[in-house]
Amino acid sequence: MVRPASVTIEEIGSDTFTVHWTAPETGSAPTKYYLDVDNDSDFNSPLSGYDNKDMGTATSLVVTGLDVGSLYHSRVRAYKDSTTGQSTSTLADPTRTSIFNVTTDPFQDLYYGDAAFGDYDNDGDLDLVLCGKMKINSDEPQFTSLYRNDSGTYTQVSSSIMDLCFCTVDWGDYDNDGDLDLLMTGQTQDTSLGSTNHTVIYRNNNGTFEDIGAGLAGVSRGSADWIDLDGDGDLDVSLTGLSDNTYLYYNNDGVFEGFSIDSLDVDYFEPIDFDNDGDVDFIMGETYSPTLVYRNDDGQYTSVDVGLPDGTTKAEIADFDGDGDLDIALLIGSYTFTIYRNDNGTFQDIGADLPLLSGSDMVWGDVTNNGYPDLILTGLGGDSAWDTQMVYTCLNEAGSFTCSLVDNIGYVGSLALGDMDNDNDLDMLALSV
Repeated sequence: MVRPASVTIEEIGSDTFTVHWTAPETGSAPTKYYLDVDNDSDFNSPLSGYDNKDMGTATSLVVTGLDVGSLYHSRVRAYKDSTTGQSTSTLADPTRTSIFNVTTDPFQDLYYGDAAFGDYDNDGDLDLVLCGKMKINSDEPQFTSLYRNDSGTYTQVSSSIMDLCFCTVDWGDYDNDGDLDLLMTGQTQDTSLGSTNHTVIYRNNNGTFEDIGAGLAGVSRGSADWIDLDGDGDLDVSLTGLSDNTYLYYNNDGVFEGFSIDSLDVDYFEPIDFDNDGDVDFIMGETYSPTLVYRNDDGQYTSVDVGLPDGTTKAEIADFDGDGDLDIALLIGSYTFTIYRNDNGTFQDIGADLPLLSGSDMVWGDVTNNGYPDLILTGLGGDSAWDTQMVYTCLNEAGSFTCSLVDNIGYVGSLALGDMDNDNDLDMLALSV
């Protein structure tokens, strides 16, 4: 008997994919192919229109009318002699349709950057700020831009926000006046003056952004967060950067006063209330060092061992299992993404089957609207060369994760989630060049 040499699924969209198959490697060609597509691997209830579909001698088909984010099984049977009904089949790998449709956008291509959604003009839709490094041969290596969202259409608007690369951006209302202000860190690069790190707070005055001259330490290639450190109802600041110290700044009526933690040179510094006592603890890590968790006891920070691995370089926080405490997704070194469940203040690796990537970013968000946060990952992958930037959705079904490829994008992506079109689901922005 003959069977197709291979069956593959390509061009995966949110409601469509293409099945490709190849003729047997030996013997004469089949006289006919038949295609089945089903949600289950037993093929007892194939989809309408794809139940023993007569393909003649064709070797591909675009399958349409699929459900977003659903799992499908496909098989192709090859008939050598259709009159006797003799056939053999080859199955494709199970395929999940994409949550996202990849579209063109009006935004500047960037890498080594960041993006954040926020409704800075209080009109009910999400605007966008992004920053990063432009293409290598560009005369202007750093770029920042503000985009206003008008009913799903994004328009670049002029602002006084500094052009930065190796940057972070975070929205927050630090002065409690009802509109979003902007915290930004990053680097300016000049061929004659060299590189300079910056940290700037921009106050939002009716859509115009003004540098308040906060006097914060300049950092880049790190993290910056608005967080109420002292529980007084206004937003304070935590900062860290590559080859820099880590800093905490308290907001005292709009004046920021703080201190550096000189011994902490870390890749990230994330706030997390891991013990559910209502105050802000911190997790931090670095490639060649232990992962540290500092517990906050009435403003006094104590290092505690909570079972996390050494050598972590990124962390994202979410209650992925809905049990009321905060769990952690980690990047260990440069390639290994993991998820750790918080069990009453001690963390356990859940053994999630996540893709191996040279990681550049990850973000939590409930992209399926099932009440559980999903995990979106991006990084360099590929069968051998690790030269393709990939985006994966790892969908969360009550604490169990299934990952699938969304798209291959340009070099070094940063991710942001937000409902860009106000249709009550999360869209994704991936920065790339």
